[in-house]
Amino acid sequence: MKQKIKGVVMEVQENQVVLMCDDGTFRNVPHDQHDIPAIGEYVTYRVKKSPLLLGNRKQVLPLVALAAILLFAIMNVSLFQPQQPAYLLAVDINPSMELSLDEDLDVIEITGLNEDANRVIKDLDVKGQDIDKVINEIVVRLKNDKYLSADTPAIITATWIELQDHSISKDLRSVEEIFNHSLGENHVEAEMEVYVENEDYYKKAKEVDLSVNSYRMYQEMSNDEVEVDIKDVQNKSVKELRQIAEKEAEKASERKKSERDKSSPSPDKEEAAKNTKVETENSSSRHNSSTSVPKKEDEKQSEKEKNGFLFSTRPG
Repeated sequence: MKQKIKGVVMEVQENQVVLMCDDGTFRNVPHDQHDIPAIGEYVTYRVKKSPLLLGNRKQVLPLVALAAILLFAIMNVSLFQPQQPAYLLAVDINPSMELSLDEDLDVIEITGLNEDANRVIKDLDVKGQDIDKVINEIVVRLKNDKYLSADTPAIITATWIELQDHSISKDLRSVEEIFNHSLGENHVEAEMEVYVENEDYYKKAKEVDLSVNSYRMYQEMSNDEVEVDIKDVQNKSVKELRQIAEKEAEKASERKKSERDKSSPSPDKEEAAKNTKVETENSSSRHNSSTSVPKKEDEKQSEKEKNGFLFSTRPG
């Protein structure tokens, strides 16, 4: 005699499935090799009644219920325990977002860090998807929302963060290559900036409530002695921070040029100094020539008398 067994598929094994039946019990039911159900699917099977259940129903039911409770508890622990990410990919254009990935580089979740990002990734199903597919979908949405185009090249800043002691497979294409491939397929232009950081760097960024890429921009401006309040940085995108850095660099260049101009004489001043030097030299030359005056005849005659060389000019 056969009986109907209805329930939700909790586990799929090679030759059978584990069903959680309508009465709360769990049953192992053989499945057709050509018709394998999916986990979570509600199915109905016809199986032979077990003699054990027919003859000793009162004794067996408590054992089945206990086993079901234990199995359900074990499965709940694995089902509701959050999956720990192995990697993070922080992406900034104007939308700022973070992708959490597992050891196989499949995306666990995507988090928007500002309003623009939340609008772009709205209703985007990424769980379990390959990183290539998710990045391509992000590029498509950025193009549709006019953040990327073929006419105006944007700048995409991406930072790869290792959260656990894992090494990326040598066969993994770089993040830059994945983005460039997607940019080419969607016929949009963008300049890529790709960085690699560790978990400590990520934690420092989060301590000051900044995305990883914004934190790097803040550090660069601080190193260049650009005075900027951390609260102002928190409210700005990487694109806006880059514009601030460029303006401050221009101001610094102008200040240095002004200082050089003040320290070096102008051409007019140099010419005036040259003319003054020439006049001084000419005046000195005139003075020296006027002091070499020939001695008078009387002075010469007096000297001759003193030396006994006086001759009489009167006639004898």
